[in-house]
Amino acid sequence: MTLLLTSPALATLHAGLHAQVTSVTPGLRVTGRVVEVERGTPVAQATVVLVGLGVSDDRIRGEGTPGRSDSSTTETLTGTDGDFAVELVPAPREATLRISALGYRTRTVSLADLPGFDSSPAAVVLTVRLDLDPLPMDGVMAVVPGTRIRGGAGTVSVLDGEGLARRQRTSVAAVLEGEAGVTTRFNGPAATQPVIRGLSGDRVLILEDGLRTGDIATTAPDHAITVDPMTAERLELIRGPAGVLYGSNALGGVVNVVREDIPLGPAEDLTGTLRTGVESATASRVVAGHGVIPLGPFALRAGGSLRKTDDTRTPGGPLPFTDLSAHDLGAGLGWRGDATAGGAAVRHLRGTYGVPSSFGGLTLPGAHDGGVYVDYTRTVGRGRFEWSPGERGRADGGAVAPTSPSAARTSVVAIASAIRFEQSEFEKGGFVGTRFGQLATSGDVVLRRERPGRWAVTAVGLHGQWRDFRAEGSFTGTRPAVHQGAALYALQEVRLGPTALVGAARLDRIRVSPLDSTETRLLRGVRTRDFGALTGALGVRVRPRPQLSLGMNLTRAFRPPAIEELFSAGPHLASYAYEIGNPDLEPEVGTGLDLMAAWSSQGVSAELTLFRNALRNFIAYFPSVDPDTGEPLRDPRLRRYNVYQADQADARFVGGEANLLLTLPTALALRAVGSWVRGSWAADDSPLPAVPPARGRLALTRDVPRWFATVTLEGIGRQDRVAEAPALGGGCDPAAGVDALLPAEFCPTPGALLTHLEVGFRLDVGGVPGTLVVAADNLFDRPWRDHLWRAKQVAPQPGRNIRIFVTARP
Repeated sequence: MTLLLTSPALATLHAGLHAQVTSVTPGLRVTGRVVEVERGTPVAQATVVLVGLGVSDDRIRGEGTPGRSDSSTTETLTGTDGDFAVELVPAPREATLRISALGYRTRTVSLADLPGFDSSPAAVVLTVRLDLDPLPMDGVMAVVPGTRIRGGAGTVSVLDGEGLARRQRTSVAAVLEGEAGVTTRFNGPAATQPVIRGLSGDRVLILEDGLRTGDIATTAPDHAITVDPMTAERLELIRGPAGVLYGSNALGGVVNVVREDIPLGPAEDLTGTLRTGVESATASRVVAGHGVIPLGPFALRAGGSLRKTDDTRTPGGPLPFTDLSAHDLGAGLGWRGDATAGGAAVRHLRGTYGVPSSFGGLTLPGAHDGGVYVDYTRTVGRGRFEWSPGERGRADGGAVAPTSPSAARTSVVAIASAIRFEQSEFEKGGFVGTRFGQLATSGDVVLRRERPGRWAVTAVGLHGQWRDFRAEGSFTGTRPAVHQGAALYALQEVRLGPTALVGAARLDRIRVSPLDSTETRLLRGVRTRDFGALTGALGVRVRPRPQLSLGMNLTRAFRPPAIEELFSAGPHLASYAYEIGNPDLEPEVGTGLDLMAAWSSQGVSAELTLFRNALRNFIAYFPSVDPDTGEPLRDPRLRRYNVYQADQADARFVGGEANLLLTLPTALALRAVGSWVRGSWAADDSPLPAVPPARGRLALTRDVPRWFATVTLEGIGRQDRVAEAPALGGGCDPAAGVDALLPAEFCPTPGALLTHLEVGFRLDVGGVPGTLVVAADNLFDRPWRDHLWRAKQVAPQPGRNIRIFVTARP
C-alpha cells in the first residue's frame, strides 16, 4: 500500500514511503483514493474504516458512499473512482485505519505509528494500493448490473490480476477448478464445463461482462464456452442460488467473465496487457492481449486472442479428436463525463474443436468411430450507459462522490447486447450432422440509490431477453424454438450497526414456443409453454468481533425447463444417447440455505460454508426400458443409442466448503481448500446421477517480492455412491467390450492423489511489469478418471501438463 503525501512538511517522505499512511491531527481532512496495486485501477466500494476513535457521531464525517458511524468507528465506501474523504477531531493513539474490498487483502494501520501523528498539516492525500487476495473473506450476497452488495460471506470468489495469471488454462471451467465447490465435466479441453455444488449445464449461468454469452454451451456436454480465459480481466464466481438476481436459472451458481471491453472513463496513459503461454499435455500455443488508448474524454480498447492445441496426451496415450483452433478480435469505445458515462463494443469469435470418439483402439460408447468436429462463430455487440446526476466533474475528467456526507447518490445503469451464434457439427466424411443457429438479445436497466443511515442501498431493475434457436441436420435431435423472458427485480441493503441485511426479490415471466410441433412415437404434446415465478433472497452478515464474520443466505430460485429438455427427439453425440424431451415438464424451484463463518486475524484466515439446496421438480434423463423385453430401449433408427427420457422428481443437495490460509514465518503460507456435495432423490435418499466426489487441496507457498513457488497436493475422493442400474445389463469394465458397458452414471470411480508444482517470477523489464509462471500439473503423470465424463470407463484424464505463461502490462 503506497501513500502519496501532499503536505509540504512531509513531501520529502514520498520517495521511499511504502505501506504507510500520514498522520491524523486535530481538524485534519483525510482524503484519498483506493486502487489496485498491479494495474492502478480504482477500487470502487472499498470499505474505509477508522476504528477506536471514541468520539461521537457529530465529530466525524465520512464522504464517498455514506457508511455507518458509532462511538468507536466510522465507515465510508469509496466512490466510482475509488475516492473517499474523512474529517475528524483529535483521535486517541489506539485508533486504526482499515481498508478492505472484495477480492483484496485488507490493510490495517495504527494511526499512532504514522509519521507526523502529533503534528498539524493542513491536509493529507492518500493513494492506497490494495493487493489481490486469493482467499477473499468478505463475501457478497448478490451482484446485479452496476450494483455490488455486501451481505454474507463465502458465496463469492474473484480471480484477477496475478491470481488469474497463475491459473491460466484452455477453458474458463479449468481456470476455476481450484475454487472451493467447483469441479469440471471433461469432454476434451475445449468443451470442459463448470460444475458448481453438483449442478451443471443450464443450472449454471455463464455471463460475459454481466450479460449472457449467447452461445449454447450449457445445453450439452460437447458444447464449449466460447470465451477464452486469456482475454479476461477478471472472473467472478457466485456459488449456489445466491446469484438469483443474475437470472432465473442460476440454481447452481453464476460465472461472470469480465473483459471490460467498454472502457469507461478517460485513460490517462496508453496501457495494455499482453499474455502468451504454452501447455505440453495439449501442445497448446496461445497469445492474447489488449490495449487502451486515451482519446481526450474518450478511451479506445482493442484486443483479441489466438489459440491452437493438438490432441490431449493422457498416461495411456493420446485422446483423438481433442484438438482446438480458435481466435477472437474485439474493440470498444467509452467515455466519462460530469454525470454520464457509457460506450459500445463489438467482438467476433471463431473456433473449431474436436469431440472425443475413441481411445486405445476402442470406440467410446455410442460415439462415431470417425469422430466429430465442431465449428462455431459468435459475433457480439454490447452497449452500456451510466447516469449519476449527483456527481460533479473533476479536472481530470473523472467523477467523485457528492461533497455532503448526508447526500444520497443516485445512478442509473443500462446494459444490452445483441449476439449472432452459429455452430456446425461435422461427421466423418465432412458432412454436417447438426447445425445450430441462434440470435439473442438481453439487457438490464438498474436504478441504484445510496444514502446514509439504515436504508443504505436500494436497487430496482428490469431484465429482458429473447433468443431464436434453430437446429437442423442429419442427426439433430433438438427442435427449433423461441425463448422470451422478462423480469423485474429489487434489492435493499439495511445496515444496523455491525449487521448488514440484504433482501432481494425477482418476478420472472418466460415463454418457450416451439417452431416445429411435429410429434413422433416417442414425443407427444409439443406446444408453447409459459412459466413464471416470484423468487428472492435474504442475506445477513454480522461482525460480532473485528476478526469474525458470520453470514447466512436464504434463497428461493427458479429454472424453467430448457428447450432441449422440452422438445428433444433424437441422438445426442456428446451424451452418447438418444434423448427424448418431455413437453409436460414443470419448472424447477430451489430453496437454498447457506451458513457461513469467516475468521481473519494476524496470520490466520479461515472460512467455512455449509449449504443445503432442495430442488422441487428436478429434471434428469432416465434410461428407458422396453416394457416387452425388459432390455434397454434403443433408438428407432440405428438401434445404436440407449434412449433417455426427460422426467423429474424432487431432489436435494447438501454439502460444505472450507478454506484455510496460514501465514508462516520466512514468507511461507499454507492453504487448504476442500469441498463436498451429496446429491439425493428426496423420496428415498437414493443417489442422483453424476454427482462429483469430494475434493481437497493442500498447498505450501513461499512468496517473496521477486518470486513465488507452490507445491500442491490434490486429493480426489472415490465416488461409489452411484445410482442403481435398472435392468440394463452389462458392466463397468471395458475389457468385456464397449457394447456391454453400462452408462457412466451407474459406474463408480476410484480416487486419486495428484501433485502439482508452480514457480513464478515477478519481472520488470524496461519499466514494464510482468509475471512468468512455470507449472507442472499432475507432476507424476498419474492416471485418473473424471467421474462426470460419460466415457470415463474407457479413457483417463490428461497426464502431466507443463504450463509456461507470461503476462506483461506495459
